[in-house]
Amino acid sequence: MKKWAFLLCIVPAIAFAQARSQADILLDHLQIEQQTRVIERQLQSRYVHLLKGYEIPPNQWELEKKYQERAFNLAKDRLNPEELKPLMIEKVESIYSKEELVQLNVFFSSEVGQKFLRKQSRLLDGLNQVVRGEQMLIEEVYKNLVKEFVKSAGLQPIGSPNNRPVLPIPAQRPPLSAPPSRPAPSE
Repeated sequence: MKKWAFLLCIVPAIAFAQARSQADILLDHLQIEQQTRVIERQLQSRYVHLLKGYEIPPNQWELEKKYQERAFNLAKDRLNPEELKPLMIEKVESIYSKEELVQLNVFFSSEVGQKFLRKQSRLLDGLNQVVRGEQMLIEEVYKNLVKEFVKSAGLQPIGSPNNRPVLPIPAQRPPLSAPPSRPAPSE
């Protein structure tokens, strides 16, 4: 009897694991649920930042709290991983074949795949720092090139006293008049 009870418990678990798509398993490896929560917290911070320029009097704190709840609940509802997962699975399956998904899942299940996942954000941060450093250098060169061009061409900034258009000033303004009215359509 114990064997049957064990089989009754294990067979549905095996069937569930087999029915679960490789894309779904990949999303678990990529920790999509945790990432959506991070984005949710970033959106909450963004909402608070949008109010930064306003001084909210104490008698409006309760009202602001209600609006904040609405904003935070919107983010929580829209970023619900269970509702997003089918769309994400569809996206993953449109990019990778079943064989590729199996290979990705084997990789991410391996020791080096797990290490990659653990260090992925650190790796991306490091790569972005390299690109941002180059971006800053390029922007400085751009600024110098623009200064050099402006000087060579003898240009003035828009709106400077030397660059305002000169308009003739009429001696006397003509009187304002209404436009002529249209004749009524004849019947």
